[in-house]
Order: sequence, then structure tokens, then C-alpha cells
Amino acid sequence: MSLNDLNGSSETRNTPAPYRAIYGFVLWIISYVFLIIYIVWAFVSEEWLRVFGLTYLPQKYWAVAIPAYIFLGVLLFGFVIYPSINLLITPPLNDFRTVTDENATFSAGKGIAPITDVPLIEVCEKLYL
Repeated sequence: MSLNDLNGSSETRNTPAPYRAIYGFVLWIISYVFLIIYIVWAFVSEEWLRVFGLTYLPQKYWAVAIPAYIFLGVLLFGFVIYPSINLLITPPLNDFRTVTDENATFSAGKGIAPITDVPLIEVCEKLYL
């Protein structure tokens, strides 16, 4: 029993378990094998693939179409869906939750005030209107 166990606190290790490193390495190797297979399938002519007995492969159209569809999906998500979700969950400018929290202090409006929080509506009126 260590001193930390007697005090009621124990340190946790942040190092990953060895099996995670093995799984990561295997996944890395498998991904490179699939990449090489994909590149060979995409660039080698069908005559050469038939010589090696590979007659059951998909059309070459999919070598371009699948990456294009994936790219289009990422582009659509990144530039349309993700900003739309953020706009939907953002409170309006006149909502109290926009820039303030329970620790905010507001100015009394008399003389030179100490450092306080300025509401977002007031900042927008001073800067842009």
C-alpha cells in the first residue's frame, strides 16, 4: 500500500494501454494495404487485371466517383450543414445569454464606471449604428 492510497488520492496514468498501440499499428498497415490495392485497381488497365485473374472488380467509374462523393459530402457538411446548425443553436443578439453569465457586473451609468461588462446590443449600437 502506498502513501497516496493512505491519503485517499491515487494518481492515474495517462499512458495508453499497449493493446491500443498494437491496434493503431495494425489499422495503419491495413489502411496502407487498401490504399495500394485501390491505386492498383484505379490505374492498371483491365487487360492486366484479367491476366492476374481479377475479373470481378467494379467499374473504373467508381475510382473517381466514390472520392468525389466523399469530397462533396465533406464540403456540404463543412460549409452548409455545420454553420446552419450553429446558427440554429445561437441565441439572438438581444438574448441575455449571448455574452453574459452569472459573474457579469453592469455599469450604473453615472460618471466613470469601474471595469464592467457592456451588453452586446450597446456595443453594436455604438460601433455600427
